[in-house]
Amino acid sequence: MPIILGIFPLMAGVDDARLYFNIAFFVVLVSLLVQGWTVAAAARVARLEVPPDSTPLRRFDIDISGHWDLELLCYDLAEDSPALQHGLRALPLPDETSVAAVVHEKRLHSPNNLVKLAAGDQVYLVASARNVDALNRLFVAPHHPARLEEHQFFGDLVLEASADLVDVAAFYGLELPPETPGVSLGDYLHRAFHERPSVGDRIKLGRVALVVREMEGGRVAKVGLKFR
Repeated sequence: MPIILGIFPLMAGVDDARLYFNIAFFVVLVSLLVQGWTVAAAARVARLEVPPDSTPLRRFDIDISGHWDLELLCYDLAEDSPALQHGLRALPLPDETSVAAVVHEKRLHSPNNLVKLAAGDQVYLVASARNVDALNRLFVAPHHPARLEEHQFFGDLVLEASADLVDVAAFYGLELPPETPGVSLGDYLHRAFHERPSVGDRIKLGRVALVVREMEGGRVAKVGLKFR
């Protein structure tokens, strides 16, 4: 836009119009170069990064009575996946974790029918939510610092934004401000961040932090509960 505006004096024949255009062009060029090279570093220094959302490839809650924290996870194995160093039956899986199926060469296989994994395979596992970090390290080569591990950043628990804040507070023993009765987690976060929350925003409530985990249509969809 500044460059376009700098063209108008040239078109109008204003004195020193070329000088004005050159100054605008130089300022825009320097701004792009400096900001383009420093914005990522500045975000790291200010700890404004959020974990990448590509691992695991898919993640689904499993609603089983008495096992509220079980999830179905899918990992797409890249060529540098640490899991390729192990045989399928020798994978160092955490407790309460089981391989449900493997998609190999576009065919669905039982884990009992495969010996080795290969790049491009998709591995489906049933696991406890608290084991996701360990599974990420097993199936995905690290490309980000440890502080950006999904569960370290967002917390171990994932709650729907529609959950009543008072009920959550009563269950986890949180201290709430007096103006919160009848407010959902999502509404509370929207108010706290002046109707402009974004993924990674967090607010402390006593011994826990509420972290915006997912957004849908400009509204908070899922909230992470991180114990400090």
